[in-house]
Amino acid sequence: MNLKIRQKLEKGYVSIIEGNEWIKLIYLGLLKLKKGEKFDGPALNDRETALVILSGNC
Repeated sequence: MNLKIRQKLEKGYVSIIEGNEWIKLIYLGLLKLKKGEKFDGPALNDRETALVILSGNC
């Protein structure tokens, strides 16, 4: 079983994992913004959310 995920990272929100046969309850995505940009994305549908800020300010 190969669980390595390759995903092209683009500006805005990119979904990496959306529940599959191996990981049913985990959704993982990446949000990439430039300075001054804002994100008004989809609702979280009552999901717990964790944010990992890699650089900049939040």
